[in-house]
Amino acid sequence: MRDLFSSLNHGFKNIQEKLNDLEYFDGVFAQEQAETIYGIAFVTAQTYITGTVADMSEIGSNLNLKKAEMLSIGSPKVDNETSKILLINTIANYYKHYDEWDGWKIERHNKRTIEILNKCGISEKTQYPCHEAARIIWPTEVLCELNYLLKVLVEWRKDLLHHVKNT
Repeated sequence: MRDLFSSLNHGFKNIQEKLNDLEYFDGVFAQEQAETIYGIAFVTAQTYITGTVADMSEIGSNLNLKKAEMLSIGSPKVDNETSKILLINTIANYYKHYDEWDGWKIERHNKRTIEILNKCGISEKTQYPCHEAARIIWPTEVLCELNYLLKVLVEWRKDLLHHVKNT
């Protein structure tokens, strides 16, 4: 995952170079390309989250922890209820499936995703939802550095493993 994030970070650098070098390449083009990079990063992170949940379910099989519980253990909150890990998982679902939605109309298959995103201030009015999720999750000074996302994931996994082993 570190290598993939490194490649995606290179994509951010390319965007900056285009902004500096190409007259036609403006902030809108940059945001649109950055949105794709963030989306791919969140989906990659979701595979790590899914693997971690599977590992912890096996290690702590006697605890009967549900996925929703695991996504909150050890992860800092972005609001009163939503952990960073839950937001990462949710924005990945959004990125993978939003083209299948009928706008932001709540239906059975997207209800939880929309509810969580709305709770975090991401709505149908948010022009770049993945960028907004990134802005919520990590500090502005490292917004285009996906190593911070990796750090959030690894720290969560360590905290969750500690919880599972010591409960």
